[in-house]
Amino acid sequence: MENHYTMKLFLVDGHSLAYRAFFAMPPLTNSKGQATQAVLGVANMVFRILKEEKPTHMIVFFDREIPRFRLDAYPEYKAQREKAPEDFSSQLPLIKGFFKAIGVQVYDEPGYEADDWIAAAVKQAEQIDNAEIQVFSGDLDLLQLVTPKTTVLASRKGISDLTRYNVDEVRKRFSLEPTQLSDYKALVGDASDNIKGVKGLGEKGATKLLKEYGTVENLLEHVNVLPPKTQSLLSEAGNQIRMNKALVLLRHEAPLQFKAETCVLSPYDPETLRNFLEQMEFNTLMVRLGLAEEAKVEYAEFQSADSESVIREAIEKFRKSSEAGLLIWPASEPFATQHFLALDLPEGRWVFPPEFSIKALKQLTEIQESKKIFVYDWKTVYLTLIEEKIKIPSWTVHDVLLTGWLINSGRTSPDLDSLSREHLQIPLPSEIEKDTPPAPVIATWSSVLRKLGSELQVKIEALGMESVYQSIELPLIPVLARME
Repeated sequence: MENHYTMKLFLVDGHSLAYRAFFAMPPLTNSKGQATQAVLGVANMVFRILKEEKPTHMIVFFDREIPRFRLDAYPEYKAQREKAPEDFSSQLPLIKGFFKAIGVQVYDEPGYEADDWIAAAVKQAEQIDNAEIQVFSGDLDLLQLVTPKTTVLASRKGISDLTRYNVDEVRKRFSLEPTQLSDYKALVGDASDNIKGVKGLGEKGATKLLKEYGTVENLLEHVNVLPPKTQSLLSEAGNQIRMNKALVLLRHEAPLQFKAETCVLSPYDPETLRNFLEQMEFNTLMVRLGLAEEAKVEYAEFQSADSESVIREAIEKFRKSSEAGLLIWPASEPFATQHFLALDLPEGRWVFPPEFSIKALKQLTEIQESKKIFVYDWKTVYLTLIEEKIKIPSWTVHDVLLTGWLINSGRTSPDLDSLSREHLQIPLPSEIEKDTPPAPVIATWSSVLRKLGSELQVKIEALGMESVYQSIELPLIPVLARME
């Protein structure tokens, strides 16, 4: 092929990266209940690549089905693999949508696996002078494509630990040439694809044989000169070895028509990407990419309940109100002597400093009328009541920590700021900084409890989890509190 430009081509193994991101990222769903963690993980990896590697061309490849020619050769090929989790499968169209939103060509044709299509692209792209080709994958099977012109950028652990394999790195890791890796797997097998190796021949033995004989074909031709034990092992497994190599060898001949002009990376359209990220509810990523402004925290108004007259006013307002937000801080400390108490009502908001908080809490709990009380972490409130020997009130409690966890149980203890941003799109101060007065922050936290609690209640009802909350999770709180 004639070269008209310098090309830095990235060939992305989309399916492999999606799978790695799915298991590396904590479970994440948007407000519609759609799982999105794999989409976010892939997006983070790709934007890192775009920033650090600056590719000029990119294609992403996805598997469609196991090719017929591999199943005909070996019906048990990948047979041990369980069906992909539904939460993973539902994200694949979204991941393809992400690539399209940033202008990357998506290739997901049947007949071959993604690795084969990538191999075909590598073979054709290497004919272009001055082309620099990088394969981006979590699958080390693609190391057999490494040449002086092609490297593999592999994600080793999670989505941030990347290793670049050139010819020397492959030699260093396997003591073999990249072209010998299909021969190596033909001998040792590949458990991930359900390919069995030669019984009795280990990795060291396979490497030693290939260093001497180069390929399995040449090895089998010279099997008669090998030591008797090795000769026996290989003679019995000859057909299996040949089949294994046919299975693991990437098919450069896959009928891909590579055209450099169709995979040029142009600047993505900000509006298209913004629309996609808004649907995913990736607000932090949008801010990082400059597609949205960082939401400004607005502090709530409040009164400091540091006198008897203000406390009486707050208690009286509470008595007449049908609902309230109640927040004890610090939530992680069950010892009430240093707690602040915030009370949020439709008629106003008060923060009780530690020297007044327990007295106020006692007075509030003496009002036993039926009320909706919205809290963050009812267990901390309950522990405080037990410690101070305060009668447990007969309120109807809505715990936003519990309901937020039920909606997305992958997060063990979602903080109030995250819940507010996710479900109300209202940012809160994330923490109280040293030497900062805590009262304004605590007041602002308490200001979202009633609205957030109502929103989460609607969502758990829509998910059919109201009975789980009322019958299992909430009654468990007193048990856990008393155990502590």
